[in-house]
Amino acid sequence: MLPIREEHKPRRRINNDPNGDSKAVTQQVRRDLTYIKRFAIVGALNGTAQGLVTPFLPIIFRMVLHVSNGVVGDIFFIGGLAAALTSLTAPVLSRMFGLRDAIVIPRIISTIALILIPFSTTLYLAVTTYVVYVMFRVSSLAPQQALMMELVGRGSRSTVSGVNQASRLLPSATATTAAGPMLDYLPLPVPFAIAFAVNIANIVLYRKFFPNPRPTRGGVTVID
Repeated sequence: MLPIREEHKPRRRINNDPNGDSKAVTQQVRRDLTYIKRFAIVGALNGTAQGLVTPFLPIIFRMVLHVSNGVVGDIFFIGGLAAALTSLTAPVLSRMFGLRDAIVIPRIISTIALILIPFSTTLYLAVTTYVVYVMFRVSSLAPQQALMMELVGRGSRSTVSGVNQASRLLPSATATTAAGPMLDYLPLPVPFAIAFAVNIANIVLYRKFFPNPRPTRGGVTVID
């Protein structure tokens, strides 16, 4: 008798559910739409807060603190330079805190600095609060883009980026139009207080709407 030789070949996995792929695609599309709506909401709040105060910061420095136009230009140069350097820390902050919290933590700091700007009675204090505000507001932009790319499928990434930008810019323009009369007829801290409240709502919704993926050096992302 000859021994029976068994050949162990890899088994082919048969998909008994012809609708499995379509169900997965449908679930992915629904998830993408959910995140697109959520990024539109937080984008609108972010734009509203920026529109209330950011366009008027040069005027505040010029009219309230009575500094020359040249000094105003120097202040904004320092703020832009500091923001650019702080943006380089985004990968480190994302690995330490996760993508979502790398957005939330800097925005908490920038929001605190924002509300202090109208109460700054000296040029040194005003410049310090402004630079801190700009630094940490800008440093949250890179993790925000990374979070959008992480949570949304490849086919919807350009859509979520476009919707987020549009939802930010349109409310920003509207808020800027409304803030002009506020600065004319209301105390200076009023638009800053409104922007502060809007930013707080934005931060709360980020915590509620999104998970906190944590990228690693090897390119693997772990979702907390």
